[in-house]
Amino acid sequence: MARSVPLFRLRFTPARPARFPSRVAQAQPRNQRSHTMKIIPFLFLLFTSECCFSAVDTNLIAAGDWSAPVGSTQGFGFPNRGTLRGRILLAESPKSGGSPGWHDIAVYLELQECSDLWDGDMDVYCNMMPTVTLAAHPNAQGRETIQPAGGQWELHDGSGRPVPGSPGAFSGGRLGSYWMTIPTDSTVRLRATCYCGGKDKDGRLHIVLPNNYWQIPSRSTKDYFLSCTFTVVPPTNHIVEAGHCLWQGTLVLPPLKIPVQRP
Repeated sequence: MARSVPLFRLRFTPARPARFPSRVAQAQPRNQRSHTMKIIPFLFLLFTSECCFSAVDTNLIAAGDWSAPVGSTQGFGFPNRGTLRGRILLAESPKSGGSPGWHDIAVYLELQECSDLWDGDMDVYCNMMPTVTLAAHPNAQGRETIQPAGGQWELHDGSGRPVPGSPGAFSGGRLGSYWMTIPTDSTVRLRATCYCGGKDKDGRLHIVLPNNYWQIPSRSTKDYFLSCTFTVVPPTNHIVEAGHCLWQGTLVLPPLKIPVQRP
């Protein structure tokens, strides 16, 4: 009878004490330190990212939603050439602090070029002045010329009812009308309130627009929403340069909720 040959042998060796017990004991803490060292750079990047993002709009108080984009075909004849959208911002001016106890909280109009094309510049005529009558410049029929304001502003409460304007007078610089050249995929921010509004020492917010003036109390149970319809009617004598397009149209800016404290 043939002898069976074992396929393998098992050899059991008694366990020996560790030659370097100090290294064995440090193995687990070393893994923990490695895991910690991997987390620290991530936390550092997260912290610096938060600092960078917060530093972009440090003075921003509130921002409304973007309006629907509106295109203009003047310039090159493309339907999507010179598309513009806008929104309302409430922010503290970088020039704030000139008067003790007074903060220059201003309303801004932000315009952004958002067409599908990636070249060319867009000319936008921004009339930030109030509606004026140009008696010294009659039209073709001999009547006085009325130049309407570019922005038609409204303030409503939480129920949608218009908030009446506040009585009173003010003194300060007014805004003008400007030609803005907006490059592709770029944004511009224009001040909409006059250079005399803001928040006084009692916390009241004075919104002084070219044709409107409202006071919002520092504490109120009501909500306030500021909206605007911004219309661009460029002068007919403007010469469009090569590579530019001329935008004209109307932007319906969504309401901006004005922050107020509750009593």
